[in-house]
Amino acid sequence: MSKYIPPSARKAQTTEQKLEAAMAVVHEGNDRDFPQLSNAVLLPKAAINYGAKAVEWEQKRLELEIKERVDARMAEILEEKKKAEQPTFNPFSRRRPCPTVAPAPEPEPEKVVDEWIKVEKKIRKPKKEKTFEEEEEFNYDHLAQDQESD
Repeated sequence: MSKYIPPSARKAQTTEQKLEAAMAVVHEGNDRDFPQLSNAVLLPKAAINYGAKAVEWEQKRLELEIKERVDARMAEILEEKKKAEQPTFNPFSRRRPCPTVAPAPEPEPEKVVDEWIKVEKKIRKPKKEKTFEEEEEFNYDHLAQDQESD
C-alpha cells in the first residue's frame, strides 16, 4: 500500500486527467468497483439482446391491439345485422305490427308567394270589471247585529 498524501501535498490533476481516470474505471467494469449488499454470488450476464426483444414485444402489442379492434368491430357489425333481421315485436302490446306500404306523397300545387305579410293584433276578451254596486250585494250588517245581541 501506498502512504497517505494530504491534499495540499498532492500533485494537482487537470480536468482531463480526472475524466480519463473515471472513464478507465467504467471501461474496466469490474464487479469489485461496486459495493455488494449481500453474500450472493453474481451470475454471469445472459446474452440477451434487449433492444431486439423490445422491438419484438412492441410488434406483438400492436398486432394484439389491431386484432382486438377488428374483433370488436366485427362483433358490432354482427349485432347490427341481427337487429336488422329481427322483426320488431312487443309481446306485451295488443296491436300486432302489420306490414304497410307508405303511399307516395302527392305533389303540392305551387303557391303564390307574397312578399308582404299582414300582421294583425290578437283580439283579446275584455276583462269583467267589478263595480261598487256588486259589492253592495254582500251585506254583513246582520252579522254585526248577532254579535251585539249576545
